[in-house]
Amino acid sequence: MSWLNDDLSTAVAAIWGDLLATVPPEQVHPGLSASTREFLTTVGLPTVDVGSFAPLPDGGVLGSMHVADREYVPVVNGVPEDFRFAVDVGSDEVCCLFDGMAEVFLANSNLGLFVMFVGRVYRDLWQLAEPDEESMSSAVGAIVESLITLDPRALDTGTWWATFLDQALEI
Repeated sequence: MSWLNDDLSTAVAAIWGDLLATVPPEQVHPGLSASTREFLTTVGLPTVDVGSFAPLPDGGVLGSMHVADREYVPVVNGVPEDFRFAVDVGSDEVCCLFDGMAEVFLANSNLGLFVMFVGRVYRDLWQLAEPDEESMSSAVGAIVESLITLDPRALDTGTWWATFLDQALEI
C-alpha cells in the first residue's frame, strides 16, 4: 500500500519551500519502494543543515548498509557524523543508525513524514527569533501533537523523536 499522497507532498513542500532538492531517478537505490522512490524524485530531500540533520554530500541515495539482518538506505546524515537516518528497504520506515551499534531507532513510518517533521523542527524550533523556555515548549508541544495525529509510533519509548524532543525541552 502506498503511503505517498498529494496532501503529504503538499505539506512537505509548504514547510520547506525552495530548500528541497529532488533526487535524479538514476541516483535512487532500486530496492526502495515505489512510494519512497517517487517521493525522492518528485518532492526531494532538504538541502540545508537543521540541527542534528545534514544533507548527504553527493545528493544521491544509491548506497545501502546492513544492520543485523535488515538493509537500510541512508537519506540524511546526522550531526555529528557518527549516525545517519536511513530507510528500511523492507518496511519503508526511517530509522536512526549509529556507527558501531546493532540497535536501530525508529524515527518515522515513512520518508515523507520524516522530511515533514525535520521541516517542522527547522521552521518551528531552529527558526525561532528569540527562543526561550516558553516558545521552545510551545513549539515542541505542537510537533508532538502532530506526531500523535500523523505518526504515533514515532513517539514510542526509545524512538528517535521521543528522545530528541525530550532533549530539545532541556536546552
